[in-house]
Amino acid sequence: RAQGVPVEVLGQRSEVRRVFVHPSGKVQEEVAAAPVRLRDAKASETQGWRAIDTTLVVDGGGVRARAVPGAVTLEGAGGDSPIAVADAAGAGVQLQLPGVRLPKPVVEGSTATYPEVFTGVDVRVEVRPVGFELVWVVKDKKAVSELVRRFGKAGAVTLPTMVSATGADVVAADDGVQVRGAKGKALGHFAPPMMWDAGTRTFSRITSQ
Repeated sequence: RAQGVPVEVLGQRSEVRRVFVHPSGKVQEEVAAAPVRLRDAKASETQGWRAIDTTLVVDGGGVRARAVPGAVTLEGAGGDSPIAVADAAGAGVQLQLPGVRLPKPVVEGSTATYPEVFTGVDVRVEVRPVGFELVWVVKDKKAVSELVRRFGKAGAVTLPTMVSATGADVVAADDGVQVRGAKGKALGHFAPPMMWDAGTRTFSRITSQ
């Protein structure tokens, strides 16, 4: 009250919550739908909390997210693993595209685009506060034919995708793929892949293997 402005109760701050006390005595609570901050021992001015920042930065031979829970790293060039995610304890997952040699990515904001992995096909990875999204960008009909030629079989196109884990288990489920830690604790989830045409509103399932 003496300050005449709302004061945050820092002891009640969390990844998704902040509490303020107004001069009138009213208590105000702000709750986010997903994590917006993380613990950072170096952030002494904010009692050990730092805002999540998914901006990608080039670091040595790779790319990393600036400030996210755990560690998120992306392929710099030459490998087949566009992204790896790990928590503070070291458990994590790695997404690989077997047989795909990734070029140097074009980094913009939270997105890394690996151009022309095949003729007319880009791979785009977007880092989010609580996960990531990988998209195969097929830019024209010729590129569609190229994917069918490479990966088509029995009337279906199966894009090469492999998920591996360290300190966790990868389990197939009806709603996609689950990543489970000790005692079956859920650590993450991969939704079933989707396909859409930029010129229509039609969505359909595709296969990844």
